[in-house]
Amino acid sequence: MEFHVLHADLKKALVKLLDATPRKNQYAVPVLHHISLVAEDDELTLTAFNGAISVTTEINAQIKEPDACTILYHRFRDYVNSFKEGQFRFRLNEERTRVCLTCGKSRAQIPSMDIEEFPVVGQDKGSNGLKLDVEKFVKALNLVNYAVSTDKEGREVLTGVHILYDGTHILFESADGYRLSSFTIDLTEQDAFEGIIPGTAMASLAKILKGEEGNVTITTANKGNTIVFETFNYVFTSQLLDGVFPDVQRIIPTKSTTTLVTDRKALLDSVKRIMIMSRDYVNMVRVAVDQDSNTLHVFTPQYDIGWIKNPIPATIKGDNLEFNLSGRFLISVLDSLKTEEVEFGMTNNTSPIKILGIGEDDFSHVIMPMIE
Repeated sequence: MEFHVLHADLKKALVKLLDATPRKNQYAVPVLHHISLVAEDDELTLTAFNGAISVTTEINAQIKEPDACTILYHRFRDYVNSFKEGQFRFRLNEERTRVCLTCGKSRAQIPSMDIEEFPVVGQDKGSNGLKLDVEKFVKALNLVNYAVSTDKEGREVLTGVHILYDGTHILFESADGYRLSSFTIDLTEQDAFEGIIPGTAMASLAKILKGEEGNVTITTANKGNTIVFETFNYVFTSQLLDGVFPDVQRIIPTKSTTTLVTDRKALLDSVKRIMIMSRDYVNMVRVAVDQDSNTLHVFTPQYDIGWIKNPIPATIKGDNLEFNLSGRFLISVLDSLKTEEVEFGMTNNTSPIKILGIGEDDFSHVIMPMIE
């Protein structure tokens, strides 16, 4: 094996592989602390797999002797990051137990393992799949992924994002028992699909595909147990969660007796300010809807350490209401939306509250009030 790779290309690729590798001190099968390197056809293919997700990407390389091996990821990445620029030369020692690296006058040897020990992921991939714009796909993930459950002892299906294609549109939804997020993308003439993907995997995928262009193709592999996302630059796989996702769409309110429209950024800034006082007290934020003055009041309950109150102009129709919300949950949805204004739909101070982004017609969020 011998090939050359530019520092900038290598550094970018290694960043994208990070989430698919075990942490430095995390126990795992030894080979999973490695990544695979396959050098052929003027390209270097790098793959990382941590037992749950895998990431594969390709970069340009000058190949003198095609071959394949593994390399210990974190040592390799730290070594590459110690340089600002340059070109790396790769060779294997005779025993094929070390990758010999040269960059400028610096030389290094990093442990390698037999490529045959590295797991093969994404086998038996389906020939057909869903194809959609990658920018819309990333947007969908960012709008729903924060609402997945983090309760590992609860219902496992709620720790994932549910994706359902019914022939006319693809639905992305998540719920944790206190809130839910839903986003749809119109899509026709595609194969039917349904799956639940772990939220941690979807968070990693959204980071990897940020700024990507073109389409993402979604297929399954390993007899339907693995989902594969493929773009021009990356192939990402994840295990699917077993189980049936609950019908959370029926929870979304269809009618409201009180609605308000207000500036999203102003409300987001106000809630963040309120959290200075309430973050140590179950993150509770008090909200008062005053239809008479068209004002939304956001404030902390009266705590001994002090309080903050922020009035925000709003267009309000209906009754005056006062209720409690999780400030952390509210920040999540307001931060994920990029619209100028948001709309709240309410019935009373204990019923689910529907949150919409004005102009973001395919998105809806429901949050439950908090009981003191």
